[in-house]
Amino acid sequence: MLREAIFEPDTYEEEQLEEFVLHAAHMEESAFRLFYLEIAPALQGYIRKTCGNAALAEDILQETFYKFLRADLPEMDPPKKKAYLFKIATSLVIDHWRREKREKFWRNLWRPPEARHDPHKDDVSRALSELKPAERALLWLAYVEGFDHGEIASALGFNEKSVRVLLFRARKKLAHTLGRQAGSYGAKS
Repeated sequence: MLREAIFEPDTYEEEQLEEFVLHAAHMEESAFRLFYLEIAPALQGYIRKTCGNAALAEDILQETFYKFLRADLPEMDPPKKKAYLFKIATSLVIDHWRREKREKFWRNLWRPPEARHDPHKDDVSRALSELKPAERALLWLAYVEGFDHGEIASALGFNEKSVRVLLFRARKKLAHTLGRQAGSYGAKS
C-alpha cells in the first residue's frame, strides 16, 4: 500500500525496487535487519544524549539510516559501517543545532529571552550541556559506546592522533564545569 502511495505502480517493477534497496545498502535485507537491530539502540542513545530530545533523536535516527541506505558505499566491515552511521548522525545533529541557532537568533529579535533552565537539573546533564557538541560527542563515543580512537576519528571526521588530545581537553573541561557547579552549591571541591 505504502509503496503504491509513493511510487506510480506502472513506473517501477517489483524487482527494480528490491534491486535499488539492496544496491543502496550493499547487503541483503536479512543482513540489514540484523545490522539495524544491533546498531540502532546505541545510535539512538547517542543521538538522544547529544541533542537532548527523544522525538528529535527518532527523526535523526531515521534520516541517518535513510542516508546510509542511499549512499553509494564500497564494501566495508561492520565496525566501519557503524562508525559511518555515527558520522552521519553527528553531521545531522550539528546541522540541526546550526539551524536551531539561526532560528533562535531571528526569534530573539522579536521576543524577550525565554526563562532560564530549571536550576535543580542533574549536575552531569547540566555540565554536559555546557560542553561544545563535538566535546559531548567525543565523550559519548569514548565512554558510552566504547569506541577506540580510530573509530571516534572515523565517526567524527577527526585525525586519529587528534582524538587523544581532544578527549583529554573534553574531560578536563567537564571536570572543571562539574567542580564549578559543586562550588556554587557550597560543596568543597
